[in-house]
Amino acid sequence: MEQLDRTGKVKGFFEEPKIYLTYDYNLRLRMETIKSMIRGREIKTVLDAPCGTGDISVPLLDKFENLTLVDFSENMLKLAAGKVPQSRMEDVRFIKGDINAWKEKETYDLVMCLGAMAHMEDPEKFLIEMSQRVSRGGYLIIQNTDSHHPYSFLIRAYRFFRGLAGKNKYSFRWTSQRRINSLMKTYGFMSRKKWRYNQSWLGFSHLFSNKKKYAATRAWFGKLNAPKLQMLGSDVIAMYKRL
Repeated sequence: MEQLDRTGKVKGFFEEPKIYLTYDYNLRLRMETIKSMIRGREIKTVLDAPCGTGDISVPLLDKFENLTLVDFSENMLKLAAGKVPQSRMEDVRFIKGDINAWKEKETYDLVMCLGAMAHMEDPEKFLIEMSQRVSRGGYLIIQNTDSHHPYSFLIRAYRFFRGLAGKNKYSFRWTSQRRINSLMKTYGFMSRKKWRYNQSWLGFSHLFSNKKKYAATRAWFGKLNAPKLQMLGSDVIAMYKRL
């Protein structure tokens, strides 16, 4: 019953496209980081699941041949479809459904899972299942809030007090980055690239425009190939290669 209740809350949360529009600076950061990660690599088939509004993978369509977008939100898939150029529409597949219940066993050159793990009932199980969708020699890119990072403790404290005021919809299921690295190694993956930053503004986000938040994040944490202050970043975008 608890799992069904959480699943319903998550689906309700992500049926609201305005959630993504509020944090579009974060989507831009993720897209640019992945663009740098895949530069110079031969990637033909890509799975973005859950894909949200498509703002991370669709702008990179010129980098690969086929894209599969999976999400349980019809609203998100409609927004993603609206971003695909008509000339590439036949190269994009849209699937409405829960990625955790998706039975298709096809593998891909690149599997992207950003902004998803913390919302899963069992993040480690989700990670393992997604890793099995990566072809030999392919890549898995995930985003995770490192549960053992000091800043994540501040975020949890902030959310705890918000919870006392009845403002939190549900709790996030964060995982330590060390644990993720260990799992990836166990399942035959090698760590290739990573970039750390902070996406939480601890209640001050509404005071700044997306443009200013983007600029501030770049000033503090740099870019993938020119990183800054990585020890301060609780959020990790990591790329792993399947051997």
